[in-house]
Amino acid sequence: MCYHGSHVNISDNVKLHKNLFKNWVNFTSVVLPTNTIKIPSNCFENCFSLKTIKLPKSVTKLSEFSFYGCVSLTSILCNTNVILGRKCFSMCDNLVSIPQTKYICNSVFERCSSLSKIILFDGLANIPHCAFFRCYKLSEISVPNSVTHISKFAFKNCISLTSFNSESVLLVEDGRFMNCAKLNTVCFNQKKVQIKFDVFSGCTSLQEIRIGNAPITCCEFEVSFTTSKYFYEKIGVVCNNVVLTRRDVDAFGPSILNEKCIQRVDEGCFFNNRSSTKLVFPSHIKSVGYYSCFSCANLKEVVLPEGITEIPAHMFDLCTSLSSIDIPTTVTKIGTNCFFSCDLLRDNSMIPKEAFNIGSANNSDSDDLESDSESDSNSN
Repeated sequence: MCYHGSHVNISDNVKLHKNLFKNWVNFTSVVLPTNTIKIPSNCFENCFSLKTIKLPKSVTKLSEFSFYGCVSLTSILCNTNVILGRKCFSMCDNLVSIPQTKYICNSVFERCSSLSKIILFDGLANIPHCAFFRCYKLSEISVPNSVTHISKFAFKNCISLTSFNSESVLLVEDGRFMNCAKLNTVCFNQKKVQIKFDVFSGCTSLQEIRIGNAPITCCEFEVSFTTSKYFYEKIGVVCNNVVLTRRDVDAFGPSILNEKCIQRVDEGCFFNNRSSTKLVFPSHIKSVGYYSCFSCANLKEVVLPEGITEIPAHMFDLCTSLSSIDIPTTVTKIGTNCFFSCDLLRDNSMIPKEAFNIGSANNSDSDDLESDSESDSNSN
């Protein structure tokens, strides 16, 4: 390995390994061995002065966090078949262009705050989870026809983004445009595009959504109550599939549950709510989420709607004052820890004893709680 002032030249007999140059802050450029196949995890993490790096043609993968926090890095070139690992360029504050490759992983360009315009490679199929999360200056995106899938929160908090157009996208997952406050128009030219939950939450400048090249007037995909209210009042779109979220309850109070447009109560909706002593779930509620009434310490009485089939895991966990609950006959499944610490309900014959403890209320048919919620789903 040779050092020439701020330049590092790594000879072919040196094997790169994890954390090799992590937190080295003095060198500005590096030349890798010509036989390098993979940049290991965290290899150049927090190399604050690194501005340029030449990747040999032999490289096939940049592992996770490989260039994380290289705040002086402005660009990098690589072959189109190179895999960009999770967060490998996250926190690269001065990155102004992205490598042209068809394989990118979760959070790959998260918080690259100087990215203003991106051209995605024609061959990329999926824009992964949080790929451009908090790219605050990102205002323009060129999406190739090869892209058919946009994962959760891919462009969340891209507050400068004003428009989005895609010819080929067929699936848009939860929160994809969340908090894109300047987003004005969105166009998905595929008529059969599937749009998941609250894709447009916090898009307070949105004026038009086009699907199949025609503006929508009726929204069938899931949105929060707050988003449905905005859609109706600002752009004249009626929402038929509304979900009550914790943000809705915080903004409008628990009585918002009675709005007839609401079909589902989201996970953690009334989490730690101390103002409610009684909750009556109306008949238009079709399902309720995990932890939806978790730690409502003052909640004493609950009426669940006829028609729901499941009381999910941890729904009333730590509701220590709960003494009365109406469980409809349609309920066939009570989830793990659903009534944990609800000691005042122990004499209720409709509740299996196991539902008060760690374990399954319905043995093999009950839920084993798997918390796969997104860590940033409620972050700003």
